Amino acid sequence: MRNLIVTFGILVLVGVLAVPVFAHGPYGGQSRWSGGPGNCWQDDPGDVELSQDQRNELSKLDQEFYNNTAELRRQIWNKSDELDVLLNTADPDPSKAKALQQEKSDLKAKMAEQRLDYELKARKIAPESRFARGYGRGYGRHMRGQGPRGGGYGPGSCWN
Repeated sequence: MRNLIVTFGILVLVGVLAVPVFAHGPYGGQSRWSGGPGNCWQDDPGDVELSQDQRNELSKLDQEFYNNTAELRRQIWNKSDELDVLLNTADPDPSKAKALQQEKSDLKAKMAEQRLDYELKARKIAPESRFARGYGRGYGRHMRGQGPRGGGYGPGSCWN
């Protein structure tokens, strides 16, 4: 009887320890359909090799972009939250919902301008690299970050 209890205890302990490991699944906590962290320019600089000076300048530019858009990202998230709360009420006010959506759209337009400035500066630093939207650093990297919501505007996989 004692061997049965010890065996059962060991199996329960192994199960308790294994559940958190398997809970994240094969994608490390990320759904395979989610954006997840974007590709990093350090891993895929395009068709050319970047010099160490270019890498340093681009890293500095990345950090500046991230710091300069932090408040804008926070405002976009807050407007999204306000709009969600309003739309989840029993009788949402249409004029207030439209106003919130307009404010959110204006903030996103400001973010798009910041992103364009970033891309233009990156092209000046490394004009031979492909920083077009959809390649390496550009559009996708900052859109698929790990912000407080696990997605949206935020740093890609390069930031620590």
